[in-house]
Amino acid sequence: MAAKPIELLAINTIRTLSMDAVQAANSGHPGTPMALAPVAYVLWNETLRYDRPSPPGPTATGSCSPAAMRRCCSTRCCTWPV
Repeated sequence: MAAKPIELLAINTIRTLSMDAVQAANSGHPGTPMALAPVAYVLWNETLRYDRPSPPGPTATGSCSPAAMRRCCSTRCCTWPV
């Protein structure tokens, strides 16, 4: 199934934000969040349900792992209207 341009933009934005966050934290390798960005996008948009009025902040997990960075970026890119 071919992705729409807006979906590709969202996935690439998740990749970029995740990669930047991992580099800024100077912890881990950005490969995991970059590779899992499409999975995160599909999960957030087609499977999971989320309460938009009260998203957790980036410190809610207390973690700066690559997976946590991907989760934070996914939350921001996939649940808030553009």
